[in-house]
Amino acid sequence: MILEECSFSIPGKWVLSGEHSVLRGGAAIAMPHPEFSMHFQFSPCLSGGLDVDPTEMRNTVFQLIERLRPSFEPEGIQGLLSIQNSIPMGAGLGSSAALCFGLVHWLAEWGGRQDLSISDRVSLARELENTFHGKSSGMDVAAVSARKPIFFKMGELPVELELAELPRFSFHDTGKRAETRECVDSVQKLLSTNSELGVKIDQEMTFATEETKSGLFAFDSGDREIGLATLSSAMKRSTDCFRKWGLLTDLIESQIRQLYRDGALAVKPTGAGRGGFLVALWQ
Repeated sequence: MILEECSFSIPGKWVLSGEHSVLRGGAAIAMPHPEFSMHFQFSPCLSGGLDVDPTEMRNTVFQLIERLRPSFEPEGIQGLLSIQNSIPMGAGLGSSAALCFGLVHWLAEWGGRQDLSISDRVSLARELENTFHGKSSGMDVAAVSARKPIFFKMGELPVELELAELPRFSFHDTGKRAETRECVDSVQKLLSTNSELGVKIDQEMTFATEETKSGLFAFDSGDREIGLATLSSAMKRSTDCFRKWGLLTDLIESQIRQLYRDGALAVKPTGAGRGGFLVALWQ
């Protein structure tokens, strides 16, 4: 039974490399988002059961909590759970991962299951996230729970990247939203109709992730020029993978060209594609 008032925040996430291919064993690099987060606050009461604010999230929250049985027994939870979200929904920035991990963390810490390790909590949250995406790689949940840049592969523990400093990145809303599941299905369709091309694109994205990792560490170690050049090459390679997957619309291509005209060193989508946000690298 949750009796204590509590308050905490879960960051959104963004992906620097490895989208889609991570579902087929490729590596990815993901980071907590510096601008967007989801804030949870619980105020207990002695009667009246559990209520959720805002009301439009109530059914979703109740359904997710119910799916967490038998790990948690929600009976006896009485009070108001308020969720304030600044993470854009459906934009590839981890809103569903933040919600799923936030609920598991809340129930564990203040519901008598402090024995659950972070790994156990991430696993439970990943199961919840399957509700939204059909098949979750677990990367998004791992990223929002780690609160640090991570190197991620399915079936392996995420590796935290100890970086003292990151290059300058900026985030740009395309103004469009696309369902992650639809983008995943689109890539899967390409793989089923042209497996040779699909495998080649996955290999390119995996190479981009390794290149990205090298660039980040070069920049962090003081070799800024080499680091930026390596990151720029990796991000362009990653963007080309999205292009070959058919996940860049004419509007997004136009926005990418504008960011280059503005002086960006490299631009790529972050998320599933066909909408959401672009991330740009700057000198």
